[in-house]
Amino acid sequence: MIIGIVSAIVGGLLVYFFQYFLEKFKNNKKEKEAKRLGGKTQLFLDKDFLFNYEPGKISLDKIFEELGKPLDEYSESTDSNKIEEDVKYDYNVYKYKFKNAIILFTTLLNEKNIISVTLRSIDSKYPINCPLSPASNNYVLGKAKIDSEITDNAIASWSETFRDWGYSALQSRYFYRHVKYLTFTYIIHDSLDKTNNYSEFTDKVIDEVCISQLNSIHPYIYFYEIY
Repeated sequence: MIIGIVSAIVGGLLVYFFQYFLEKFKNNKKEKEAKRLGGKTQLFLDKDFLFNYEPGKISLDKIFEELGKPLDEYSESTDSNKIEEDVKYDYNVYKYKFKNAIILFTTLLNEKNIISVTLRSIDSKYPINCPLSPASNNYVLGKAKIDSEITDNAIASWSETFRDWGYSALQSRYFYRHVKYLTFTYIIHDSLDKTNNYSEFTDKVIDEVCISQLNSIHPYIYFYEIY
């Protein structure tokens, strides 16, 4: 009889703890979902954010509605960029900072269509997929490396050095129908000596990526901004 009572108590406790941890798991999942941007979030970006917020397919109104007001807003001109074009563009940059990423959206001056998105991942707990190219999209920023497909489709590169840090950038365009009008700028926080040799970028970790409708518009995130 005593054994039966003990067994019943133990069984009841097991059921209780199972239900307790199951409920806790569900609550944690709900809390995490409630904070996820690019879906229903307010604190960190969803891992597929760059695939769901493609330049040319989103407006500034949509960004404000879903992500709120930007942390900062400023204007720039392509006069100071590294890619030469016959047309000069003036544009606005809207900066956001979330738990796992810093992101820059741009629009041409006095327009609302998003023409470029720059993103840097800053929290490995909530990784963001990096669109290396349409053929390999299952890598995450901060771990993804520049591969031969990126260098084979490269159209330009440059490097810039500041007092405390430097960066190098490689631009690629792909002939896949759904992205052939977009330019991918891959940014590494390292100054290379021979940026005219695209192979120098091979196996370098991608720190930031900018997806743009215009080659000359590719704002980048300064290294010190991640802290």
